[in-house]
Amino acid sequence: AIRRRINKLLDAGKIKKFTIEIEEGGASAIILISILSSLPTSKISDDLKKVKGVKSIYEITGQYDIVTILQAPNIADINKYIDDIRSVKGVTNTNTVIVLNKVV
Repeated sequence: AIRRRINKLLDAGKIKKFTIEIEEGGASAIILISILSSLPTSKISDDLKKVKGVKSIYEITGQYDIVTILQAPNIADINKYIDDIRSVKGVTNTNTVIVLNKVV
């Protein structure tokens, strides 16, 4: 009965896709990024998408321009990914916060 109902919902376009979220192990970090004001934030965000370990990118207001969330197997890889972020053209400064515990 459940399978038949799910198939009807799929056929009607009510269900677009199925996904699962798994808890990722390893290390996480929040990177606050300052950029050159002469470059579009969206361009730098697009470049940051290519950096390994980047899970989320937020364009923000305030002292920093962009926040990225990194996920890696260990702190050594987090350090490498931070170096990769710093090498993106237009990135002028970073401030890294290591996540100790994810609550939600």
